[in-house]
Amino acid sequence: MKRTNIKKGVVLLIAVLFFALAALPYGQVARAENGKALSPDKIIALSEPAVVYIETIIEGDVIAPSASYDDNFHFTVDKQGGTWKEHAKTGVSGSGFIVTPDGYIVTNAHVVKFTDQFKKFMLLKTVVMKETENQLGDGSITQAQAKAFMNGFFMFLLNHAQITNVTETVFAVQGKSIPGIAVAEKGLQCEIKKVGDPSGVGTGKDVAILKVETNEELPTIALGDSSKAVVGEKIYCIGYPGVATFHPYLKGESATLPTVTSGIVSAIKQMPGGWSVIQTDAAIYHGNSGGPALNENGEVIGISTFGSIDYNTGQTIEGFNFLVPINIAKEFLKEVGVTPHQGSLDEHYKKALELMWNGYYSKALKEFGIVEQMYPGHPYIQQFIQKCRYEIDQGHDKKEVPMLWIILGLIAVIAVLAAFLLMSKKGRANAPGKSTPRKGAPVREKQAPSSGETVILGGKSVPLAYLIRNSDGKSFKLGNTTNIGRSADNDIVLDDPSVSSEHAKVKFENGKFVLYDLASTNGTYVNGNKITREELKDGDTVTLARVQMTFKKA
Repeated sequence: MKRTNIKKGVVLLIAVLFFALAALPYGQVARAENGKALSPDKIIALSEPAVVYIETIIEGDVIAPSASYDDNFHFTVDKQGGTWKEHAKTGVSGSGFIVTPDGYIVTNAHVVKFTDQFKKFMLLKTVVMKETENQLGDGSITQAQAKAFMNGFFMFLLNHAQITNVTETVFAVQGKSIPGIAVAEKGLQCEIKKVGDPSGVGTGKDVAILKVETNEELPTIALGDSSKAVVGEKIYCIGYPGVATFHPYLKGESATLPTVTSGIVSAIKQMPGGWSVIQTDAAIYHGNSGGPALNENGEVIGISTFGSIDYNTGQTIEGFNFLVPINIAKEFLKEVGVTPHQGSLDEHYKKALELMWNGYYSKALKEFGIVEQMYPGHPYIQQFIQKCRYEIDQGHDKKEVPMLWIILGLIAVIAVLAAFLLMSKKGRANAPGKSTPRKGAPVREKQAPSSGETVILGGKSVPLAYLIRNSDGKSFKLGNTTNIGRSADNDIVLDDPSVSSEHAKVKFENGKFVLYDLASTNGTYVNGNKITREELKDGDTVTLARVQMTFKKA
């Protein structure tokens, strides 16, 4: 018994030492645990740098016969003949997000790919608006006549104009705008690597993959698994909706700040082509298209794509918006040989934010400095640098524990541990030893176990085995029958809304641990395969809805 107590004491001291060191603030970065919800402000701060404003510039020459019009603004071909030509330029905007440090971007196909009819419509509309301004400027028409003039002139061009030399150029602009500088001057030109069907009907999927050329590592956004999205899950949509991006009362420097809306996953719906879309009540407007929709872990699970239209009024119906699942974008990326991932710039940026959020402003400032050196054009870094400097000036900076203190603490703990072991050994040496019976002396029979001890006679005990939650490393010991679910009366309680009240159970049968699904809503999986009954092997990955665990035998 003494030897057992000594071992327990040693283990206890080592454990205390380990946790004491882990608690020391030196170099501490309090990272959010996998699977644990992040606060909205942290999700936005981590994600915004990788969200880009997409603009596709459409240019072409409009050629039409000279025209005249009557008092009712009915346009006809001028009897005197003649033609005119004008170079027109227009643009279509949307959103996107960077998924690799070398510049691969995900967006919607309808942000970068258009029909010839649509391009003609946009270019003619540009010419009509410009001519209407000219007519108003020289007094040929009044403001009250402007709408009728525009309608008449547009219909004339639609019937008589020709469009030639049409070009499309896609640009991506990151983060905050620079007032007075055109998109083409401050944006990065994109190459379209793969584009789906802009209509998104049938088997077509409204996804496009773009690539920008860059000599610098770019910030990226983490991708999740849309197959694990569940109804009721909180989501955040980031993008550049036209209603906010081009509002006349917004200051120039705010024009290309992304907008964030939030909501929940309302439903998973099937498209006619047999693929699914995610319905959400988060607000999505024109310009949001192509932007990321993130879960509470800050991972992209969908692409903001389209809303619902009231066909009687032409107005958007609030609360009925849809996302293309991110797993479809992953298929597109795979087809062009790209694996989405994050880089060292992202690691330094995350570390800097986490240090800042935990009050270590001096250390955060150093990390932000590294980010700024790696990517001088980072759109958000300056505001965080200013915040850190302000908090340091206010005396709010937490101080590190000097390394000398840590070393001295280690020495002290080791000394205490050594003294404890020495005293324990000395005590055993002074204790009366066991005597060996003399030859011919009677040998005592072993006493039966006392009532406080347990003896297993001819039976098999349950071997030590655990389910270890991957998000935080917490282990759950398995018994003969172990019930798992969200309700409090389970042996293993998983507080996650995607987990059913009585989700699954593990039974020890014929020398093996067997996992059963209890008709759960979101399913039980072993190594990615959905199961109803499965014998577990050491190292198997067990997924209950969206909670991932690992089976381990001692």
